Amino acid sequence: MNVLYICADWGIPIRGFKGASVHVREFVDALTRGGNEVWLLCTDRGEGNPYPHATVIEIEPQLSQERREKEAARLGLAFDPQDVAVCHELDKLSYDTEFATRALAELSQ
Repeated sequence: MNVLYICADWGIPIRGFKGASVHVREFVDALTRGGNEVWLLCTDRGEGNPYPHATVIEIEPQLSQERREKEAARLGLAFDPQDVAVCHELDKLSYDTEFATRALAELSQ
């Protein structure tokens, strides 16, 4: 199965030591161990631990969070994460709903 995991929280360095960082790595590694092809979209690779067993794609924020939110509201951006799954023929899409819209807005630029 092809899986895209979106972690768009700037406070979660993928290679970090704290809970959410560990959760993302362990979840992605479990998906990979299950025979899945996994892509991990993140905003901060971080440092300290090994990368998870996935293709890691980092999107570095170019604008402040406040500026991005204002621009997205101005443009009326409303993304459906399932659209990404269709575009890339993914079988499964996993994401943190609180941050998915911001990640997809970043991808659209």
